[in-house]
Amino acid sequence: MLLYSIEANTLQSTEGFQIPKDHEIVWIHQDREQFQESAQQIKEFVELHPLIYKVLEKHDNRPKILFFQQHIFLCFYALLPNFRLSEINLIVGKKFLVSIAEDSLSFWKSVSRTFQQNPVNMRHTGHILYHVLDELVENNLYYIDRIAEEILKIQQNVFDNPFENEIGHRIFQWRNQIHVFRKHVEDEMEIIRQVIRSDLPYVDEEAGFFFQDLIDDFSRVVDAFDAFQEQLFGIIDLQTSLKADHMNSIMKTLTLVSVIFIPITFLVGVYGMNFENMPELHWKYGYFILWGILLTIISGTIIFFRKRRWW
Repeated sequence: MLLYSIEANTLQSTEGFQIPKDHEIVWIHQDREQFQESAQQIKEFVELHPLIYKVLEKHDNRPKILFFQQHIFLCFYALLPNFRLSEINLIVGKKFLVSIAEDSLSFWKSVSRTFQQNPVNMRHTGHILYHVLDELVENNLYYIDRIAEEILKIQQNVFDNPFENEIGHRIFQWRNQIHVFRKHVEDEMEIIRQVIRSDLPYVDEEAGFFFQDLIDDFSRVVDAFDAFQEQLFGIIDLQTSLKADHMNSIMKTLTLVSVIFIPITFLVGVYGMNFENMPELHWKYGYFILWGILLTIISGTIIFFRKRRWW
């Protein structure tokens, strides 16, 4: 918990819950269990709408914003190292911001460090909200780079073994995940637009400019997901093309082998008919002459293919 004094421009960090005074602004960061344990103490400071507790228990996996008379409730999602979405709930009032995290995320330390290095960033709850969301989108951009690396690995696997069936399964999984990620980010962008458009006492004019910058950052995330979808489609086309090229190479080899053996098969068939009136069968060196002809046909055909670069 961070407690900022507007009068003294000082920041105080406390482990337990402390009710702020009139000239103080507080940021309370907790996980779900901690929030449930301190809910009664928070009620002494601010009367949260009962719907908030209901939403916290619901887990409908969609970003949302709810407006109440004394505060607003926001639900955002952050990417985790295992590329899973983690829910982050924010309750914003005139003199407080409560953040409730589903998982332990490293970017919360960055948010806290930002406030400790420059306490004036907590002079308004709108600025606290901006810095939280700014670190959230930076966290997502970091893991977007990780997703790009995973897609490049799939692309390399296609070149190494285009016939591997697991590649198609991985592409299908990533396309579904990216579709979900993109939908969440689009909803979050709309939430930020609602915050900008709304006449809220929690967002002053200066913070509004920062929120506009946030929309640009979220747009970068959406553009990245769109690029990933196109890249995955391209990998599917690449795999199909490599498979076709490989099959064409196999068919080409089989065709060339067939061309070599067609005249050989013809000659062997002719002299294997065992008619009595076949002079060549009685030649002293007929067998060796036939082998010479066969080897000449084979080597001549191969040399011809090599010169034409067919093989």
